[in-house]
Amino acid sequence: DNSYRQLASSQKDIDHEIQDLFVELPGKHYQEWLRRIGNQVSAAVEKSGGCHVEGVIDQKDFWKEFVRPHQDRTAVFLIDALRYELQRKLLSELKESGFQVNHSVMTSALPSITEVGMSSLLPHESLTIEVVDGKLRVFLDGSKIATKAERQEWLRSKYGEHVAIVDLDSIKDQRTLTENAEGKKILVVMDREIDKAGRFITRELLDDFDRLSDKVKRGVKIATRAGYSKVLVTTDHGFLFLPYPEKVESVQKIALKTNVASGRRYAVGRPPKVKGSFSLSLKSLGYDGGDLQAMFPTGIAFFPQPGSKEPFIHGGISLQEWCIGVLEITVARQAVGEKVNVKTILPDVVTSAIFTVSFQPVATQLVAIPRKLIVEVYVEEKLVLLSDPIDLAFSQERLTIKLPKISKKVEVRVKDVETEEILHKRSIPVALEGYDELL
Repeated sequence: DNSYRQLASSQKDIDHEIQDLFVELPGKHYQEWLRRIGNQVSAAVEKSGGCHVEGVIDQKDFWKEFVRPHQDRTAVFLIDALRYELQRKLLSELKESGFQVNHSVMTSALPSITEVGMSSLLPHESLTIEVVDGKLRVFLDGSKIATKAERQEWLRSKYGEHVAIVDLDSIKDQRTLTENAEGKKILVVMDREIDKAGRFITRELLDDFDRLSDKVKRGVKIATRAGYSKVLVTTDHGFLFLPYPEKVESVQKIALKTNVASGRRYAVGRPPKVKGSFSLSLKSLGYDGGDLQAMFPTGIAFFPQPGSKEPFIHGGISLQEWCIGVLEITVARQAVGEKVNVKTILPDVVTSAIFTVSFQPVATQLVAIPRKLIVEVYVEEKLVLLSDPIDLAFSQERLTIKLPKISKKVEVRVKDVETEEILHKRSIPVALEGYDELL
């Protein structure tokens, strides 16, 4: 899954003849592999009559198994569509950054859609699904929980002033997070919702998953520096990435009824029997009360729906949609002390396309921790250059900056790589004789 996703991400930069050999052919084999393993999983689930896997945590037990046992301050990252292979990628990157990480397998609630998965992750005693006027409704302890706002309100009703809830994109630096979460025992970080039930993730978002991994990694680092000794990262569901969705089989169409809520990969309520699919009772899926059924197309097949088939899809019981996990992150033992302070030296005016930024370490105590820095250059609020990182410890360091674009002024920002804190920001005029035609 990881190998093909990375291959597909690079195909836009590959020559067509090479693409035919090294992208399209592997894509056909990958989709066939998805079909075969999907059929095997469907057969096993249908035969067992349920989805519980011995020794594997069910998503509805996430909060009591992973959050409640901790007495220390705990940060919980609830990230949309961070499927298992993306979690493995994040695991490696966090370990390289010095964190201690344990990765536990978990199965998502079904159908594997945001409304169900995100609600299942929250603290609750009972979880119920109903179908009202053709729409699926999720209830925690009798309360309807459908939107992100309702999930946030549910957490506040449970923990009151002891919980802080923030969006992933809002975690910019340690200082801001510390102010927003001061005195809060539980920090819940929610990602923007990439998709909605019954819709698809577009192909243009393929590259966003790598950027999402970077944002989560940054957020974890900032959370630990803000005093959260335990960090948990998990997701609502995974997804299938189909290289050739138009070649995927569609099973018989489900007649639209008010007692059935359906998408391409699931139907819940009292759906009629459809060839090429199988049904499970909601009770066998771990839900409380009721006599409704959940029906799923076999393997990677679709239930027919209006519109074209898309490459990203979820809601069913393939391993890619259903098998997710939880990352438990703790801070490895670090040196005691504070990071070295930084004095940044910049030119008053940029008179060449190439200029130097100097850094002088300013230690405030006997033992100061080295600091990793980067320089960002902006033109009219747009990032035009990102330097390689540089370590500042005991002696002066320099970075040579080459402007990729000549403008009347540039803004230079010096940032701490680990915390994303802006240590220095300054606007500098540019005076380059002979380059006026490039302004």
